[in-house]
Amino acid sequence: MNNLIKSIEELNADFSRYTHGSKNPLVFLVKFFHNPGMLFSFLYRIENYLIYKSNISIFKFIGWALYPLYFIITYFICAYHIEPDAEIGGGFYMHNRDIVITNNVIIGKNFSIMGQTTIGTGFNFSGNIYIGDNVFMGAGSKIIASRELHIADGVDIGANAVVVKDIKEKNSVYVGVPAKFIKYKS
Repeated sequence: MNNLIKSIEELNADFSRYTHGSKNPLVFLVKFFHNPGMLFSFLYRIENYLIYKSNISIFKFIGWALYPLYFIITYFICAYHIEPDAEIGGGFYMHNRDIVITNNVIIGKNFSIMGQTTIGTGFNFSGNIYIGDNVFMGAGSKIIASRELHIADGVDIGANAVVVKDIKEKNSVYVGVPAKFIKYKS
């Protein structure tokens, strides 16, 4: 039951980011149909709970039975390829399309990601990619790991930057290929 409550709280945090905290049902509907990220968040939270967080066998079965529909909607319609076993904290916000997040990714709260971005690993990768709270990834940016990789809290990764090693400086800005420290956020 605790995992269900946590999943609902994460979904509420996601929706709050998309609607800017508005409780108006009209704002909710407009945002839900306007931004495919909000639809994805809804589907992702359901699939993630059913398959990975629920301890009830019939729920796991339903989750796996629904997985092809989840894949069709998220991949072909919304243009996202995000594995349902990626762990994403509440307050997740996606803008635009063409976002890839592989498995072995653990993301904190209030993560924002723009379009044409990738968080991925090689095929023989055995560790995890850890992304802290309040991290922002600009359009076209990439996080590519060949080994376990950590991104600190509050990091902004600039547009088209490529991160290939740990970012340890909290509340900092990284840009370039490969990504380099530019400044601390004020």
